[in-house]
Amino acid sequence: MDILISLAEFYVKSGLFDEAENLLQTAIQQNENVVEPYCCLGRIYLDGGMEDKAVEILKKAEKIDPENKVVRELLESIGYTEKEETLIKDSLDEVLNKLLEIKGIVGVILVDEVGALISAQIGLPLGGETTGAIISSLFNKIDRTAKELMIGNLNRLFFELPGGNISVFGTQTLRLIVLSRGDLFISKVENSIEEAFKRSLEILGVD
Repeated sequence: MDILISLAEFYVKSGLFDEAENLLQTAIQQNENVVEPYCCLGRIYLDGGMEDKAVEILKKAEKIDPENKVVRELLESIGYTEKEETLIKDSLDEVLNKLLEIKGIVGVILVDEVGALISAQIGLPLGGETTGAIISSLFNKIDRTAKELMIGNLNRLFFELPGGNISVFGTQTLRLIVLSRGDLFISKVENSIEEAFKRSLEILGVD
């Protein structure tokens, strides 16, 4: 890992920012629970004036190690405070709660592309973090298969199960997972789910 970080820093000094970004993204995919490549990539985004991308990647690092001083200092250097984080969480909870008010929807989970929990509102005895990670992992595998077959990116996924249904709306950075009873026709509430997903993307400032 140290060699990859050093190589990425060399690329940056040489003006090869795209190469450095690609290298660190690969390092993150191969070592999702290691903070260092997230921090290095966050610095590159900050130096390039891409604060939104920096916040996005550094927030992922913070979930891995909430007490990491480097991550906290980088976030604070661009004015990202706990107050702002609370406002974002409250806004997301409001969006998800509206979905949960729809008769037949029993759980809503929001995770990032690696399955890390962002927010969850579940009316069932389930762990939002574990459930979100498992379903997101499945979404990612099917998405990779779709790309290998050159049939496009996956953005929606539906499972019909004996005890209920699972709907997933996704982009490259976010997954909205909706758990519903079997007697709810998702087609009738699909627009509401899509609107909630778009609003979540706006709140988090991601694509």
